[in-house]
Amino acid sequence: MNPKIVVPILILAMASIVLVKVVGGGLMTAEGQLERGHELLQEESFAEACEMFNGASQRFENGSDEWFEAAKGRSRALAHTDAPQCQAEFLGLAKQFPDAFVEQDYMLIVGDLFSARAYTSAHAVADRGIQRWPESEALLAYIPKIRAKAEALGNTELTDTIDSHPYAGGGGD
Repeated sequence: MNPKIVVPILILAMASIVLVKVVGGGLMTAEGQLERGHELLQEESFAEACEMFNGASQRFENGSDEWFEAAKGRSRALAHTDAPQCQAEFLGLAKQFPDAFVEQDYMLIVGDLFSARAYTSAHAVADRGIQRWPESEALLAYIPKIRAKAEALGNTELTDTIDSHPYAGGGGD
């Protein structure tokens, strides 16, 4: 083979591989992207975690256990980067696929939103979880914590919303 032709082709091929790897983790398996997403969550690299979970979810079959794991991981990452989007996606999926979501899923999202100081979204997810599991001590325990943070921040809209629910002694919806 002519080296003048082979070398540029090899350089182009290697550059393409690097680009694919950098842009979307394209050389990783879907399982690898899922695992890396969880690692990035632990490292608090939330935007990168979101990208990994996005890539994984696009490669898994919709509705599979792995697809739901990627969707839930994306929600956890979004809690720290875009709380309203996290709330909308998580609650939307939980409504559409209620059997795929357990109390612990709600707890993780509420905890992530709370630690991200997204108290309104944390309350919305906790409230929806409490509607589903009214005896959940873990979800109910978040309500006074969220209320205290809202009160400290002067967020009367959120404190009023919390106070209107039966779990806070209010009349409920």
